[in-house]
Amino acid sequence: MSFDIHSRVPSGHVRKLKALTERHADINWALGDQAVISGASFVTTVLLARFLGLEEFGRFTLAWLGVFLAQNLQLAMIATPLLTIAAKQTRADWPVYKGAILVQQAIFAAVMTAIVYAGARTTGWFVPEWGLDGLALPLAALVFCAQWADFMRRYHYAFERANVSFAVDFLRYGVQLGLLVAFFLHYGPRADVAGVLLCMAAAALLATLPGIAFVGQIKFTLHKFNQVARRHWPFSRWLILTAFAQWARDNFVFTAVGAYLGLAEVGALRAAQQLVTAVNVPLQGFDNIVPARASAAYASGGFTGLAGFIGRFVARYMGAVAAVLVLIALSGNWLLASVFGQAYGAYGFLVAGLAFVMLIYLVRNVVTIMLRAMEITVFEFYSALAGAAVIMASSYPLVESWGLAGAVASLALFDGVVLAVLLIGLRRARGLAATTKESVGQ
Repeated sequence: MSFDIHSRVPSGHVRKLKALTERHADINWALGDQAVISGASFVTTVLLARFLGLEEFGRFTLAWLGVFLAQNLQLAMIATPLLTIAAKQTRADWPVYKGAILVQQAIFAAVMTAIVYAGARTTGWFVPEWGLDGLALPLAALVFCAQWADFMRRYHYAFERANVSFAVDFLRYGVQLGLLVAFFLHYGPRADVAGVLLCMAAAALLATLPGIAFVGQIKFTLHKFNQVARRHWPFSRWLILTAFAQWARDNFVFTAVGAYLGLAEVGALRAAQQLVTAVNVPLQGFDNIVPARASAAYASGGFTGLAGFIGRFVARYMGAVAAVLVLIALSGNWLLASVFGQAYGAYGFLVAGLAFVMLIYLVRNVVTIMLRAMEITVFEFYSALAGAAVIMASSYPLVESWGLAGAVASLALFDGVVLAVLLIGLRRARGLAATTKESVGQ
């Protein structure tokens, strides 16, 4: 017995369903992409935590701060301007715009790789017990390859090829998991952080291939390169300190924990953090497409149009995400022991504290999207400055006095201060938009 859906559903409904599916295809790809990234990152963390053990996992976490710095600066200087400003380019300008941004990325990748390598080598003079100087070369390899893989996924989102972005990440993280499993099974107790970093670097390098294959027509001119740099700089310059502040948030807290408590406690804090960031699947998936759409909503409807878009498309998801965070917080001990092993089971209080910090971040993220859509990033600069000052002043004293609870308190202070400054900025930006509208009307 066969069943033909088209015989039961009116053709008009079929066309509407098809149009709806096509209209939201980029959203589906973005959510699928983020599910791959978050899922693979989670599984990777589980593998590392179980096979490396608490102390070596803590060493990996400190080494990862170098990758995290490169990621944040790339997001500020390359990816965020690309995602926001590329949508405002005409298709005729795409080839020269692409050429300019690709050269910018090449220069940036080389510079950041050199900085991270030098930084890792330098740690051997100050904290030799961490052993990060011996990881400088594999860490630099990962930084270089990861930057190109991350760039390719953002690049294709900007130029309406979300399916290629998905392919880049699917290949990268699929290969990464396969290499890590083979590495741990082959080397067993002899597996080390250097080998882990090289496995990740190889996977990231391979993942750039589909991204390069679909780069499209490119034309480089020095004039356009300078023009794009001048167009991006006013937007990105305020985000650079934000990137440093976001990196400092983890850097100062994790290094304080490593200095006062030890590498094992660093590993426990990272494991708890990974559980809480499971909510990043929907959050970061929408972050791949919301900035461009928010920018378009503001361009067509002003602040009212932007606020309406945020209310319809983003805010309604926050309640569901918050509910998931509450469930994670209440099950912290059990989740840590079940996922990462019994050695982690006594750190459930970290999960509850970090879930509260993530709630603050959710609100902060929405406010940031609105300000960026208005191309007002100066308040991110001020918020980053305030957050960096708070984290630098609070992390070491709080960790020294309260241990891991102090680390969570320092993270909460950082996000709370950043959110407060951003809300002040949004209020002023709204007033400025209203004033501008009135003057134009007159």
